[in-house]
Amino acid sequence: MSKIYKILWFATHPTQYQSPLLKKLSSHPQLEIKVIFFSDFSINPYFDKRFKQVLKWDINMLDGLDYEFLRENEKKEISFLYPILKKLKKIIKNSEFNYIFVQGWQHHGMVYI
Repeated sequence: MSKIYKILWFATHPTQYQSPLLKKLSSHPQLEIKVIFFSDFSINPYFDKRFKQVLKWDINMLDGLDYEFLRENEKKEISFLYPILKKLKKIIKNSEFNYIFVQGWQHHGMVYI
């Protein structure tokens, strides 16, 4: 059975609650999903200002996914204007995917899409 739905999925960064959903969808025989994360800051321990503590997730949020980071080795959290994503337009233009899924509007890159 061939992949009928080719989805380019945009998210700001890997999260512990979205990862199981993406893994489940990626395992479907008719779906091809490539996830474009704006940043990788959440895959390593990081200090969360709101919780005032270091956070480290106890699951592998990337295992089983076809993904790409637009910005790697980030040292700070995502904000509406950070990071600046210069490759976004090129990725969309050169994509062979027939659907785009935008997960939220919390970053200016999501509005741009």
